Amino acid sequence: MPDCISCPRFDRDLNACHARHKDPKMPVTTTVYDMRRCTNTLLDLHIPDMIGKWVLEVGFGWTNDCEKMLRDKPGTEWLGIDPRWRIPEGSSKCKFQMSVDKMGFPDGHFDVVYASQTMEHWGEPWGVHKDTTATPDAGLAEISRVMKQGGVLLVDVPILSHGSRMFKSGDLDGIRNMFSGSVWHDVWHDVVLEPWGRDCSPLLRNRRHNKEYVLAIRAVRK
Repeated sequence: MPDCISCPRFDRDLNACHARHKDPKMPVTTTVYDMRRCTNTLLDLHIPDMIGKWVLEVGFGWTNDCEKMLRDKPGTEWLGIDPRWRIPEGSSKCKFQMSVDKMGFPDGHFDVVYASQTMEHWGEPWGVHKDTTATPDAGLAEISRVMKQGGVLLVDVPILSHGSRMFKSGDLDGIRNMFSGSVWHDVWHDVVLEPWGRDCSPLLRNRRHNKEYVLAIRAVRK
């Protein structure tokens, strides 16, 4: 979605965004760009492709939106990992405290891997994994191992906002090379990088976050 005015959640009559926000206290519509509304819209669009599949969410955080939306969908299995997750042993069958570069799943297990606003943090010391080596390359290597051939990777990351240097600086070539460089040529294909909100007009920019936008990434496992 190259610009906000083309988004299915943009109201042309009001010149406003009506994408859902995770915070129920936020207004239903807004004339100010908020990249969190982009990530929610992306998830809404991804859900039909997840139904009936084995889905792994990397970095599910505290909202569990994806899990909730897939719950009770026929033939759908959702599992989530997060290095910050703390839960008594044996009390959850679908949430695990794991680092993305060291997952305890068998090879070729998942049809879809979904990671929203998390790749930019891989390598940061979270939870018990203070010595994590979960760089984006290490995380992608492990993801490719647990994915089925033909499986789909769905990622979104903040650009010019926060996280490691590649994402904060907006190094799109560097991000693309993680999927299509010489090392990864035989792993991924049909790689698509799509900016969401880079051109947010006619929505206004928040002064504090006047350049940030979301990059949506889709790749298919060879």
